[in-house]
Amino acid sequence: MYPLLGKMAKMKFILKYFQKKNKPAQTTIEYLLLLTLVAVIVIISFRTLLPRVRGSSLSFFDRAAASIMGQTPAVPAVDGHWCPWTPCSKPCDDGTGPGTQTRVCECPRPAGGGAPCFGPSSQNCNTQVCCTPTKTGCNTGECGLFSDGCGGTINCGVCPCVPTKTTCNLGDCGILPNGCPGGTIDCGPCCVPTKTRCETGDCGILPNGCPGGTIDCGPCCVPKTCGPLDCGILSDGCGGTIDCGICGGGPASPGGGPASPA
Repeated sequence: MYPLLGKMAKMKFILKYFQKKNKPAQTTIEYLLLLTLVAVIVIISFRTLLPRVRGSSLSFFDRAAASIMGQTPAVPAVDGHWCPWTPCSKPCDDGTGPGTQTRVCECPRPAGGGAPCFGPSSQNCNTQVCCTPTKTGCNTGECGLFSDGCGGTINCGVCPCVPTKTTCNLGDCGILPNGCPGGTIDCGPCCVPTKTRCETGDCGILPNGCPGGTIDCGPCCVPKTCGPLDCGILSDGCGGTIDCGICGGGPASPGGGPASPA
């Protein structure tokens, strides 16, 4: 409506312009041009505004008629949708049945002839049977993890370590690990042998100066004895000598004897 009023004001301004220019008389051509311009402006304005005016008028008259006749104005159709399920009423089936949960068709609710929600408004939930734990605590001396009988566990602490070495073997000495983290066993001070080699005349297994320690100096030699025909000073076969008597002075003694000094 306002654009039309503006264009009519412009036409009024044009008309005054022609009146000032030719006050005594207006020529036929000038009036024809003016009328043509006015007709064009009116036609354009009506083509632009008529659909809007018609739509507004129809909407206004429809609402007014519905109000007069006591009718509810038509509203757009809205389909209904379910709202989220409520939390389950039970954590498990306690013997009286499982839990339940519900939902409502209000997100949004149907309106204007829209479709309703389809499907159930309630359902069962947490249908598993409640479990009674067979173990609820730790007994004296228990350690580690135990099953509670319902799929869970009970922690009874870390089990102490059982040492794998509890005694010292032959040759063990010093502080040795016992097989547990930070655990040790004391096998006494380590001994440094005082005898590490065999001297001249040593034979057999000899102690090396440490408890239980030995050194092997080989087999010991058995000295030779005088025979029936032996005489004089003879070697005993073990680095020593044996006196078998004076040669030509008589038979030697059976066992022989040490050589006599000259």
